[in-house]
Amino acid sequence: MLKDAFPSGAVPRWLAVLVAAALVAGCASPGAHRAPPATVDPATLGLTDQAGYAPAAGWWKAAADPVLDRLIDTALAQSPSLRVLDARLAEARAQAGLAESRLGPQVDATASVDRERYSLYGLTPPPLAGNYATLYRTALNASWDLDLWGRRRAELQAALGATQAQSLENAQARLKLVQAVMAQYTALQRQVALRETLLNRQRLAGERVALLAAQARAGVTSPSERRPAEMRAAQLGQQIAANDSDIARSRHALAALTGQPPAALAALKPLPMSVPPTVSEARLSTALLGQRPDIMALRARAEAGRLRAKAARAAFYPDLKLSAFIGLSAQDIGDLLKRDASILGVLPAITLPIFNSGALRSQLSQEEARYAQAIENYNQTVYDALRDTADALSTLRLSADQLREANAAQAAAARSADAARQRQRAGLTNGFAVLDAADLREQGAAQVADALAARRLAWIQLNTQLGGGVPLSANLEERS
Repeated sequence: MLKDAFPSGAVPRWLAVLVAAALVAGCASPGAHRAPPATVDPATLGLTDQAGYAPAAGWWKAAADPVLDRLIDTALAQSPSLRVLDARLAEARAQAGLAESRLGPQVDATASVDRERYSLYGLTPPPLAGNYATLYRTALNASWDLDLWGRRRAELQAALGATQAQSLENAQARLKLVQAVMAQYTALQRQVALRETLLNRQRLAGERVALLAAQARAGVTSPSERRPAEMRAAQLGQQIAANDSDIARSRHALAALTGQPPAALAALKPLPMSVPPTVSEARLSTALLGQRPDIMALRARAEAGRLRAKAARAAFYPDLKLSAFIGLSAQDIGDLLKRDASILGVLPAITLPIFNSGALRSQLSQEEARYAQAIENYNQTVYDALRDTADALSTLRLSADQLREANAAQAAAARSADAARQRQRAGLTNGFAVLDAADLREQGAAQVADALAARRLAWIQLNTQLGGGVPLSANLEERS
């Protein structure tokens, strides 16, 4: 059968046609190669060029807060935004599968019935010419793009790179979600701590009003001297109301971050704030930036852009495709299964990009421009990451000093309050001095809450900047 399909001399003729066509392909030229921008060398900046993203799993658990752990677990499991990203990753994998499918042979089966009137003046001889005839046909059809210039392979590698980038972007989104939950939880902890100090100060303000009222009744002072104290008590009440509103908003924000309705966390009671784990600065290195998923994702995007530009350049060269079919064909369905009803064909074809009004050059220019953008986005992100990490480390150090000073001031205020009470018992001072000292103590407690929240936020920010891989010292809890 194959001998009949290729009579003597036939193969050399069509092969010669393909060779001649390949020579003609030079008519479509991609033009001069445009050199892409230089990519920042991670090694020169002290970054590791890692092949995979491996941050510290569950790094937030070092904070030792089971309430926070449950919130983060819920957010990672229920966040609609993460599910959208998972769907995008599935889409990217499907795109890679489509690109891979173009590399292999394609086979399909067909069966058809053709009822046709043949032209009296066409190629079909009598008795079919000028009459109707029915043709029954069934066949297996196969085709294969030989990808001589690597266009399909480059498209596949670009699709795989895009899939890797999407996976890393998903990891970055999870990292940012954890950061957002931790930051909002810290804000709630701070607001709850401030509420306690405001309530204590309101109680002290009430005692001051009562003391002034007693003095006014005794004729020691005038009733008007009580007005500033009453005003102060009312202002503290307003601050408490505003703080309660902040607490409600923080609970609503946490509910949204964890994929729950606003009222779901109305009864949430955060644990009191504690000092975050101590960072081992001796083990800190810019190499840790190499594990940040957004940096790795941009690098993968840039590499995918290079491969897409390579595929666009390969489109200027001849595309050789082999097609073949084998099957059965007959005018009478009863003859369809007879041996002589067999059909066979081999159809080599070449596509030559000779003239297309600049479409191929525009496509190549577009992909090269996208590649250049991806490189510069990567470069800028690396420099921004170095700056942000340096800022985060500086903030962490400063927050430690601020917390230490706040603790020292609060301890001094507490000692002063105790001393005032002792002097009152000894008859050396009055109740107003005791109330003043106690109010300063509560203000100091509020400052400690602010400093502690800033310390926790700085630790969270540094972890986020380094992809959740901040090394901790052996002593996990700092004692300021």
